[in-house]
Amino acid sequence: MRSWIKKTLLGISSTVVGLGIIVLPFLIFVQPSNEFVFGNFQSYMSDNVKDDLSSRYKINWQYYGSNAEIPTYIQNKTLDLAIATNNMIAQLAMSDQLLPIPWDEFNLTKNDGSKINSYKDLNGFVSDATWWLSKTIGGKIKLPNVDGEPCDNLLAYCVPYFLQDFTFSYRGKKIKELSNESISFKAIFDHISNDAEFTSKESNVMMIDDSRSVYDIARFVSDASDINPSPGILNSGADLNSAIAPSIQNLNNTYDNIAKYYTNKKKRNILTFNSDSSIVLNKIALNQTKGAFMYNGDAIYAAMGGDNESNNRNDLPQFGANQDFYSIVPKINFYALDGVVINKSIDPKKKKSAVEIIKSLCLSGLQQGEIISEKDATTDDYKYLSAQNFSFVNYTPCYQSLYEYAIDPSEKGYFSQTGIENNEQKQLLIDLIKINSEQIKQENIELPVTELTKSNINLAYLDFKNKI
Repeated sequence: MRSWIKKTLLGISSTVVGLGIIVLPFLIFVQPSNEFVFGNFQSYMSDNVKDDLSSRYKINWQYYGSNAEIPTYIQNKTLDLAIATNNMIAQLAMSDQLLPIPWDEFNLTKNDGSKINSYKDLNGFVSDATWWLSKTIGGKIKLPNVDGEPCDNLLAYCVPYFLQDFTFSYRGKKIKELSNESISFKAIFDHISNDAEFTSKESNVMMIDDSRSVYDIARFVSDASDINPSPGILNSGADLNSAIAPSIQNLNNTYDNIAKYYTNKKKRNILTFNSDSSIVLNKIALNQTKGAFMYNGDAIYAAMGGDNESNNRNDLPQFGANQDFYSIVPKINFYALDGVVINKSIDPKKKKSAVEIIKSLCLSGLQQGEIISEKDATTDDYKYLSAQNFSFVNYTPCYQSLYEYAIDPSEKGYFSQTGIENNEQKQLLIDLIKINSEQIKQENIELPVTELTKSNINLAYLDFKNKI
């Protein structure tokens, strides 16, 4: 089990963790040419999995705090492989900086016996949500051709890593008004901004400190049908530096959809922000904040007690007759896909190892004849690295067999295997990890935006936080 996911999404400087980590991009030039550089968000991979990969391949791990840092590393040829989120993957692909994924080189066989020769064969191998999210993005933007043919799927340029959506968790008694299946972000704010349980003191509600995610929520609070600003969306690689962007005032108006709930309150800072998701999830796990907006994987970890020992800790989440931890997944939500990408400038001599690394990390245990839940008889850990990594990260799996294992409520399912016996807790965790593909539309996936749009969003976001 992981210690935490600290996937901070603002511009936090990369930190040195161990000997294999690169501190500055230029240091790559002193690295032996046969060593790999793999970029990732901090703590977004199991240490055991990293150790396993490093023992087989010479890998240097580069950590970054946000998607915004990735293009510089890619352009400077600092990274060979990287984990990025769908809007950045799309931006990098549109600007022709990524190598198309050589799906035929993974030698994968689906459960029906068919071979996976290209991204076009992945339907049914990846989860429905992964397929439709990737297909939806690919149908909206203009991706470079693959093998001389037009490409309409983001899976041509990334190997899926994990999916996520956004949630609200709270402590205390179950709130009837927030219990129906069609709950919205607006309904959540309508309630928590007028309930003394959530407004009586500072930091009573916490939220991940990320300008784009908070903007997405603000759009839904206003009943907008699309989380993406207009104008400002990229249509081709040539638009990366376009001056067309929504004004700061227009963006301020969007953030005001949330700010209006708190600007007239007697107490300020009721709604507080933190870029370290481990702090947010542990605050709610320890009952030190009443409610928290966060990604579903972090809500899952909080519901399991976070980084805290459960023995004799009455402040940790309780379930059964004394349940005091609840999570809400708004029906109209926004979704994100993280994936592994290959730098187009990778040394051709490294390509074979790149394929092997990706297959071990993301694709092991998933094809015909393999059982993803299989354990190693000696260590009692999962046999396949993809399952080991999932058991650390706990975000929504992107592959059908692993996804089915994760949501299986029986004694053979993942959460039962973690030792969770309480049915209410198990069902809450399963509900959090599920993502309904029917809810995924172009309007609730973050599309790549112009540089000026990014800048304006960040400026408007600072104004928004100063108001509350």
